[in-house]
Parts: sequence; C-alpha cells; structure tokens
Amino acid sequence: MNVYVLFAHPSRASFTGQALAAFAQGLEEAGHQVQIGDLYQMGFDPVMDPSQYERESGKDLSSPLPQEVAQEQAKLEWADGLAFVFPLWWSDCPAILKGWFEKVYSYGFAHRHEVNLSLGLKKAQVIATAGHPLSHLESTGVLGALKTVLVQSRLAGLGVQDVRLEVLDGMIAPQSNGPKHLIRAHQLGLEY
Repeated sequence: MNVYVLFAHPSRASFTGQALAAFAQGLEEAGHQVQIGDLYQMGFDPVMDPSQYERESGKDLSSPLPQEVAQEQAKLEWADGLAFVFPLWWSDCPAILKGWFEKVYSYGFAHRHEVNLSLGLKKAQVIATAGHPLSHLESTGVLGALKTVLVQSRLAGLGVQDVRLEVLDGMIAPQSNGPKHLIRAHQLGLEY
C-alpha cells in the first residue's frame, strides 16, 4: 500500500519525531511504500491567501491552486492510505496541520456544493502525542473533540472507512512512557 504520512512538529529530534520514525519503520517493514510530508521542513504555508479564498468562496474550479496545494493533492492521489503524526497543542493539532486541511481539502477536491467528496483512501491512522494522560483528555472532552473533528469530519467524512486514532499520552513524564509508546508506534506501522 502507498502511505502518505503527514508530520506536523518543528523538530524531528522531539518525541513526536521519534514516534514518526518508529511508525515509518513499521510501515516499511510491513512492505508499504512510504512518503513523509514533513510540513515544517517543507515550509508549508498554512495561511490561505486571498486568491485561494476567492477560488474557494466563488467555487471557481478554473482558478489555479497554489503550487504547494497541487503538490499535496498529487501525494493524496498517489496514496492508498494516509497517516498523521503530531502533538496535541491546546487540544488540537498544530496550526500548520490545520492550515493544511483548510488549503488542501479544496473545492472540487474534497467538497463541492456543500457535499463532501471521497478522497479515495482505504485507511487512515492518526497518532497524536500528548502531555496529559488519556483519562484527563477524556474527562475534559479533548479526546471526544479530536474524534469528532479529525476522525469523523476530516477523514471518515471524506470516505475513509477505516480510521484509527492512537494517543501516545502522559508525555509529561517521557522517561516512563516514552519507551512503551515508541514500541506502540512501531507496532501501529506493522499493523497498518
């Protein structure tokens, strides 16, 4: 399977970067073709410019897309599966990834006349790292919000039938939780 992995963290040396490496290694060991989109390394601009806004709001498919958007859409067309690796910051994904969704899920590609289109992907895996334990994320509603917005709206809502969410939690104490979470990230790659 061709798997496009979106990574949204400014440092590959971070725990989130280590989780990406473990997950990608598992994917490759399982025989998948992997392409990593490191949004910070690519210099992806998460801000929609006025011309793309006019294209989106005017529903004008003849207007050109920004080059970086067209490149990301080509990667999604190459992929059979999708994955995301990012930290939970203020109860959501980093702004660079939020901007990726806003720009890449453009009119005519992901939606048309208030109807979502299918991305044509078989599977998606979301791996979010979090400082708080899972129990805190559940009790505060953060986990439920993540499931609604990311899993249901941004993935299942676009035809991805097999969407999985894994939170590598409790990273306020990385020395105790980090090693087991890296094993889990590798396993998620193997099981993809």
